[in-house]
Amino acid sequence: MKHFARFIGLGLLYCMAISCATLHANDTEEVKVTKQEDGSVSIRAVGYQAIISANGLLSLYVDDNIVLEGGYGAWIKRQWQLWPDTPKPTVNAYGSVVAVRSGDRRIEYTFAPTTIGLETEGYELLFTYNPEIVTSVTVPGHKGGPLGPRKGYSGTTGMILNNGRMISYSTPLHVGYQLTPRVVPTNYLNGATKRGNLLKVTFKFEDASVAQGIGAVVIRKQGMSYGDLVKDGSVGQGLKHFTQPDEITLQASQSNTSSTDSDTITYELTVRNHYYQGKAVHRDRASATIKAGQTHTQHWSIPRLEPGFYYATVTATLDGKELTRTEDVLAIALPQYRPALTRPEDFSAFWKNKLADMRRRPFNVQLTELENRGSTTHRVYRIEFDRHDGQRISGTLTVPREPGKHLASLRAKHDGIVLDVAWPEKATFRTWRNRDDNNLLECILLARRCLDYLKSRPDVDRLFLAGASRGGPINWVAAALDPDKIVGLSIHVPTSFGCSWIDKKYVGWGGKPADMSWKQYTSMAAYVDPVNHAPNMVVPFINAYGDQDKLAPPPGIEAAFQLSPAKWKRMSRDGGGHTRTPGFRRLQKEFAEYLKTATPAGGDDRILKEH
Repeated sequence: MKHFARFIGLGLLYCMAISCATLHANDTEEVKVTKQEDGSVSIRAVGYQAIISANGLLSLYVDDNIVLEGGYGAWIKRQWQLWPDTPKPTVNAYGSVVAVRSGDRRIEYTFAPTTIGLETEGYELLFTYNPEIVTSVTVPGHKGGPLGPRKGYSGTTGMILNNGRMISYSTPLHVGYQLTPRVVPTNYLNGATKRGNLLKVTFKFEDASVAQGIGAVVIRKQGMSYGDLVKDGSVGQGLKHFTQPDEITLQASQSNTSSTDSDTITYELTVRNHYYQGKAVHRDRASATIKAGQTHTQHWSIPRLEPGFYYATVTATLDGKELTRTEDVLAIALPQYRPALTRPEDFSAFWKNKLADMRRRPFNVQLTELENRGSTTHRVYRIEFDRHDGQRISGTLTVPREPGKHLASLRAKHDGIVLDVAWPEKATFRTWRNRDDNNLLECILLARRCLDYLKSRPDVDRLFLAGASRGGPINWVAAALDPDKIVGLSIHVPTSFGCSWIDKKYVGWGGKPADMSWKQYTSMAAYVDPVNHAPNMVVPFINAYGDQDKLAPPPGIEAAFQLSPAKWKRMSRDGGGHTRTPGFRRLQKEFAEYLKTATPAGGDDRILKEH
């Protein structure tokens, strides 16, 4: 038999348990789903048994050994518990489907003889796995290794069990050992699938000998360096950065797991010039004969690449059939990365007029104390005032009882003054009508209006901004427009950076509507693109991105960092997806110390400096 697999001694955690569920069942055999008197549901098949408790938690067994346990909630004191704000769900069985629901949160399992489907929306999703049953994982694009304390692998595509079976899955999963063996979605390494996020995974159970090839793009040390990226205090782990654009070497490994056969496979390498989309700037092909039980490693040297982000894809085929497709991000000479701005000719005039029109309008503030929400240290008020467009906006204002000057923020909780309002349309950035009517612009102007109000209060001496994901571009542009009294900005995985790029198109959260041309979209996005505001960003800041993040692509985030003239700035560049990394948490601690003695970045004379 001709089978290629690259096995990595890791925990096949996420899917492991689930896949095992259907491990040995034949396609012709039924899966028996039974609702029990205690409210739980039992699932039985030839190769597995499963129980979903009355609380909606899954326990999966293979050969009477537990493989996977959990689903949602928290692993506390070696047992599953619901988070305090999670109402007890209902558990119902409909044929082969078991649904766990609580309000708008749900997990649905679909059981079949050789597959298990999982679909969840709104719940935090986390499983623990049995490391005695899950022996290894397949990890395209990354090296593998044995499971152990503080080891984890993102983007795994399959796992191997100790009985010679393989579980492959349709959605990459993160398997790791962080205090406990756990499985979580790759893009949510903190285990959180927040409301509105939909996750679908199909687990397929088959013999390990038919595993698809796991070719791996593994970046060699030649040409790689992190020194230039961390010399000023920035941090990060996992980003593949080449300091010298003309010293780039890749390799792909492929193993033949057959005991008797030797076969010839063909590799193809493609390098694209913009993250995971873009034009192919380099292609190469090679063939290799791999003897049974051996591994072949193919090396490539790539011609010089200009500074920026690239996406390398390696495929391995056998007899015309694709065995594996592996993709990885390459970062080239980032300290020299300076893409051209897309500012329209009237960019500065546009924003000066917007701010002037807004500031001519009185706030007309109305405060009503909410005595039942106050504390011994703070008063809480319901606040209403006029927005930039004259509409009324309401929210809450928390003010310390202690008299004097205080640090103030917008939506960021701390011991000072906090103004909390809701973003229009929940900051979805999906409304794009024209340059004067789009959701991102509306959110930016509201943020700037709130900061102007806080600046006007006699008890405010400094401002601080913080935001993640969709909050990132809002706070970035608001701070760049007017840094007066702003002492610091903390954002991570911000969306929309680079949204107006024409030659290397933005594909992330808040991108081009399907019914709009790229020309229409970029012409209005150019006014709100955070990269176009980077030359005005003088406020001290910290930022972070994951190289595999497709909600907040890293090219624009890195460009804004390099283009900003801020005298104090830090970045956490990490491998992984849309999450808050240990590197960023480290920067937060450093930033907190810096802010104890920092002074505001500047005043109105810095607004909209020409670039």
